[in-house]
Amino acid sequence: MGTTVRGVMAVLHPSGVMRNSPGETFWLAGDYTLGMTAPRRTLVIGDGGISSILACSAAADAALLAEPDPAKRRLIRPVLWVGPLQGPTATARKWVSRRQAELFDLELVEEPEGAPSSLASAVLGGEWPGDTLHLVKASVAAIERGCSSVVWPTHSLHAQAPELDEVSRAVDRALLVGRLIALDADQHGCPGFHIETPTVDLSDRQIADLVLDMDLPVRLCWWWHAEMGRDGVAEFRREHERWVTVLREVGWRGAGDAPVQQVGQGGAGGAKA
Repeated sequence: MGTTVRGVMAVLHPSGVMRNSPGETFWLAGDYTLGMTAPRRTLVIGDGGISSILACSAAADAALLAEPDPAKRRLIRPVLWVGPLQGPTATARKWVSRRQAELFDLELVEEPEGAPSSLASAVLGGEWPGDTLHLVKASVAAIERGCSSVVWPTHSLHAQAPELDEVSRAVDRALLVGRLIALDADQHGCPGFHIETPTVDLSDRQIADLVLDMDLPVRLCWWWHAEMGRDGVAEFRREHERWVTVLREVGWRGAGDAPVQQVGQGGAGGAKA
């Protein structure tokens, strides 16, 4: 029998989060079995945000832990799935998601706008707004690519402490959609299918701690690239200020000038850490 590594260092703490000391959190995203059982793939839902790059890095690390051989690791290469994006931040989110996939060597799957999954529509019986349809689409994409787990790095909009109701809704949604998809997952070679929400109850400071500990390039977050925005520079500035402030509080020393919208500039240069 093998030992399953699931979610946030669950091999040591099955609840999903292991806090080594106050202010220190470490986690691995994905579902990989070590030993005699073959490792299985994981799909990360990405949106170009800071939780997304954290989940991408953790999934890549988990795959490396499960299979050190580069050739064999290609078989369990994690997937970064990016759903339809709209609004003034969409271009930046798409550009950043592609860079995140390149950085961590993930398979990138982008769902075109206006191209709903026929299977997802069949499952829900029509057009459903919000996170439920989003999770169903991602889960279907995961099953189609042989992934037995989905990492949904959803994070609270409340910076200091996530609201209990918000956390409960996200966890319930992930659990119920995961169980729904799991009913037929075995038939597609994805036994034990489930959806994880490793960042759902973390504060901004805890996420910033993880980003700093893992030395992740924060400039590969959508809110750093207002030059790609369409009449939405205020949204970029708001998120930039939110995260740069807390990153500095935990010891980040990178340059953090607020993003400025530059009319006519087609790309974002200087996306290094």
